[in-house]
Amino acid sequence: MPDRSGTAGRRAAVNRPDAAEVVFDQAIFTSVRTPMGEGYRIIAASAGVSGDEKQAITTHAPSHDALCDESSRAGGIACYPLPSGRLCIATTCRAGTEHTGRGKRIYTYNLVVDEAGFAAFGYSPFAIIRAAETLDLTQPRLKTQEKLPTVTLSVDAGRGAPTAAATDGGAETGWLMCAVWGVILGRRYVVCPPPKEAACAAETVWTALPGPLRLKRSLSVGLKFSVQRCCDLNVLAGAGPVPASTLPEGLELLRPDGVSARSAIGGAGASGRDGFDHAMADSDWMRYVAACWSRGDGATLAKNTAQPFDDCTPRALDRLGGLFLALEECRKAGVARLLAMADEFVDRTARGVEGRIVDDLVAHVGAGLLQWHERAAIDQLRQYWMRVVELWKRSPLACAFAWPLIERTLDRIAGADPPAAASIALSVARLPHDTLPQGAHENLIQRTLERLIAWCDDLPDDRVDEIRLLADQWKNQRPACDVVLRLTSLERLTPQVESRQPRSDRPQGT
Repeated sequence: MPDRSGTAGRRAAVNRPDAAEVVFDQAIFTSVRTPMGEGYRIIAASAGVSGDEKQAITTHAPSHDALCDESSRAGGIACYPLPSGRLCIATTCRAGTEHTGRGKRIYTYNLVVDEAGFAAFGYSPFAIIRAAETLDLTQPRLKTQEKLPTVTLSVDAGRGAPTAAATDGGAETGWLMCAVWGVILGRRYVVCPPPKEAACAAETVWTALPGPLRLKRSLSVGLKFSVQRCCDLNVLAGAGPVPASTLPEGLELLRPDGVSARSAIGGAGASGRDGFDHAMADSDWMRYVAACWSRGDGATLAKNTAQPFDDCTPRALDRLGGLFLALEECRKAGVARLLAMADEFVDRTARGVEGRIVDDLVAHVGAGLLQWHERAAIDQLRQYWMRVVELWKRSPLACAFAWPLIERTLDRIAGADPPAAASIALSVARLPHDTLPQGAHENLIQRTLERLIAWCDDLPDDRVDEIRLLADQWKNQRPACDVVLRLTSLERLTPQVESRQPRSDRPQGT
């Protein structure tokens, strides 16, 4: 059970990635006068926050006049990895006037969590802050004990806010796309959207990143730019233009001014834009992000990007994006496209999360094909029969995948036209791979030929030769099969040989 009493000693809280509740350590950074000193510093923290973690929090936490917005309701957000491997999620606000009289006090509430706890919240600092706000934890506490307890937050309490609102209403998304792709590649940006859009834009970009990559990237929203606390993505909330020439080496200025999808980037490292844009345009991950944004489906994007991917390189993300796009497509694809997707994915091997997505995709393709088979006309089933048979024969995995299609197709056709079913069943007379349930193949062959045998009770004279040839073909394929022997021995299919009897009018010899 999570420790709610604050008696965990100096041991950091440990969580599970599938937990419904997550335990956090706390730290408060602000400026107050106490017997221990004055000025901006950590005034209270949980026992599990180490000295190295405190030093990192002190380096990153904002101080006097650090918020972009001058209003009393201004706020800021930060998320960054700590030297220990844990993460700090911080929210900053104003808290009255500094005791020095310099102006408004800046107050930062910090939550420290391990990677598993961060994953439980979908790798989202915004979800964690929402959960903390439900308990009023982000409200300033200037008079508090130096040793804070751990705090337990509900994962469900962090859900619910749309994550793609910055893309609603046909807004220019070019700079958002550049930000996502650039952060994936390891680039660092300063961006200045309008104040009301800053937090939403930051969450939109962060949600489009693969979850595990967010463990290694840092984010700042609503805080004035500072070299000391510079993050990978610095969203300045309309703090005014930042001259590119003032940015340190390796930091780029991304201008969300709606110039085009190829938003201009200035500052150091601005060369190579053509290659950047081409790579972004060729990435299926980015195509998938754009597809979700275009329909305002931030919830699905957040769910799919928050999986514990084993590989977050651009090449791996391209594969994952292609799988997500295929999952969307297969839900509305026709039979020809579904069969093409089966050809592409049934034998694909992958590990971990990617493997599970492939399995999910193959299951959806199979379900779509079965639904089509249930409503298709008999002529349509016969039209695509050989495509399914070719897939069935290709490999053990493909054999198991295509078998329900083989079985249902033959059963449906046999119910309407037993000779036609027996004829096309010749192409599956022999089992290509030993991957089916025991007896399944034999049972299907027997059902199909039993229906033909029953149909032969009223065999029309003009079809005797046709059915006799069909029976001979089955005998060539399965000479020792009992149901085949029964078929070939039917009286109507057995050639009648004229017997030679002595003629009564022939003279009798002596």
